[in-house]
Amino acid sequence: MRRGATALHADHQVALDQLTSTLDSDRYFRLLDELDALLTGPMAKAARRPAKTVAGVAVGDAVDHQDAVVARSVLLELAGAAYEAGEDAFTYGVLYQREADHARTLQRQLTGRWRQTAASLRRWIGPQRDTRHG
Repeated sequence: MRRGATALHADHQVALDQLTSTLDSDRYFRLLDELDALLTGPMAKAARRPAKTVAGVAVGDAVDHQDAVVARSVLLELAGAAYEAGEDAFTYGVLYQREADHARTLQRQLTGRWRQTAASLRRWIGPQRDTRHG
């Protein structure tokens, strides 16, 4: 288990460095500027509620699901390393299965929430009309 903690710490540092680099990028600052413009523009008040709904669903559920996916990958690596070292890898298998079950549950929830959000957005936007043909 100590080897696993060392590997996770190294992976954490790499991810932290990548995140810091991304958050310092011009692309990220342009995105923030565009979001500010959207939230302060003439349609801002009308757009806020659906935008918050979509953002909440997208960020919360997607991050939870991604955590479960990444955890399974890490657990497979740790199990392989334990097996190669002659250690018992059973616990890693149990943890892997728990994460797989959790990911499936999250996937079902995410799919349902996206459907609800899409329906809400369609109601909010209203019937679409083709503006290309006057």
